[in-house]
Amino acid sequence: MTDPLVDLVSTDITSVDLTSVGDGKTGSALLVADENCSEALLDSLPTHIQILTNRWGLYQHALDCGLTAYFNDFDFSVLTSPPRIIYYRISKEKAVTHHVINQSFSVLPVGGQFILWGEKKAGVKTYIKKTNALFDDVVSAKKSGKDYVAIWEKTAPQDSALADHSLDDSDYPRLRAEISFGDKALFTKPGLFGWDKVDRGSALLIEHLDNFFAGFKTRPENLLDLGCGYGLLTAAAASRGISQVTAVDNCAAALLACEKNILEPCQALYKAAIAGAMDGESEIKIFKGRVIAADCRAAYAENFSQQINEKFDVVLCNPPFHQGFDTERELTEAFLATAARQLKPGGQALFVTNRFIALEKTAAGFFNQASTLAENREFRLTVMQNVKK
Repeated sequence: MTDPLVDLVSTDITSVDLTSVGDGKTGSALLVADENCSEALLDSLPTHIQILTNRWGLYQHALDCGLTAYFNDFDFSVLTSPPRIIYYRISKEKAVTHHVINQSFSVLPVGGQFILWGEKKAGVKTYIKKTNALFDDVVSAKKSGKDYVAIWEKTAPQDSALADHSLDDSDYPRLRAEISFGDKALFTKPGLFGWDKVDRGSALLIEHLDNFFAGFKTRPENLLDLGCGYGLLTAAAASRGISQVTAVDNCAAALLACEKNILEPCQALYKAAIAGAMDGESEIKIFKGRVIAADCRAAYAENFSQQINEKFDVVLCNPPFHQGFDTERELTEAFLATAARQLKPGGQALFVTNRFIALEKTAAGFFNQASTLAENREFRLTVMQNVKK
């Protein structure tokens, strides 16, 4: 089944000829893309469509396709000129979707068009009703496979419309101190995994982190937080006196939150940890954290290694494939391959996954040793070491 945007390009199903919008000049059309956007879709787009995405992998792929692309947390202010048409498939999180719809209305000129689509089960019909109020129009959705597509035209500046009918985005751009960690608070925001509470998988990993570190002959010096999110595991490492952490993620929002946590609460957590050490001394007085945008999938493996340019004693990971192991096997293998590639000799990786995921079986392709550190009704902690050559 094709994506509605592909249909718009190839068959003109909604009477909008994408290839002719704005005389085909770069910047005349904008696709707002998140994890719901496929790289195959980018392959099909004409070069006058620019991309605004919060996913590093999509950003890199867009550049490879010769498209003008921007990577950030859906900050429309980076656009050099207002697009004449904006395409957007609704995101999983309501706050993100509301933010993008509001921003799209703000930047579109009079006569500009906004095209929204998504599945009924994802709430697209509710979003269409809300967008009708914003654009002061009543638009009916057209069915396209599993999706519904709606198109609005901005007919007047309507500055008051945004104030009167803007969708509640929970102040999406703002980072907020939401997660309690010891006596500190970690910054996060809507749209991130477990953004408003510590997820149970990470909680299990943190509970057994001291036991994991006890399995090393010498105290680990540096650590890779693979798929860091807002930086919960980075904070846990800092609180155990690990002085050097590299936090990596594919999501722009996660990188912003993790960077703020490294600059503020992680410093305090680390200082408290080394002050409480038995000898009371540490050669490294400050927490040395860095945040890097990267994609660990196979297509970006070389780029990942070049960006990181370091090997680690420890890799911690709460990977994003809990609920789709059979369909996400390629992603599972990518995380395991990255962990194996980035470990020092003698290094160890610790993953937390749902219990039903047979991670040890897949890990056997990359590590000579894989064992269970701990588990509960929902999650399992798997330790992997002795990388296969």
